[in-house]
Amino acid sequence: MNQVQLPIKNHRLARRRSAKPGLRVKCLKGTMGIGKNLAVGILDISETGVRLVISADLEKNQDIELEFMMPQQSKAMKVIASVSWCVALLDGTYCIGAAFKHSLSYSDFSVIAQFSHN
Repeated sequence: MNQVQLPIKNHRLARRRSAKPGLRVKCLKGTMGIGKNLAVGILDISETGVRLVISADLEKNQDIELEFMMPQQSKAMKVIASVSWCVALLDGTYCIGAAFKHSLSYSDFSVIAQFSHN
């Protein structure tokens, strides 16, 4: 009898957008806005979370503060998130998935989406 492999169901709440080079992010451990910027790069973003490459290992459920900086925008957009997972990469960096404590508003995501693509 032939076995049929079913596709893996996507459990994401929102569609991801890949980041363009113009979108920059700062990632700080904790929510006080102090400390070393851990962000190496941003991979993708949605209304509910983000995937980043960072320079240090973070624990699951660790709170982080993110600042998104877009070209021609004078003010960074600050967001608090919680680390959902963290995986070590071969080059000594780490890839994390983080869920925003509060989903981005339509207008905030629209601004960021200008610097992201499908």
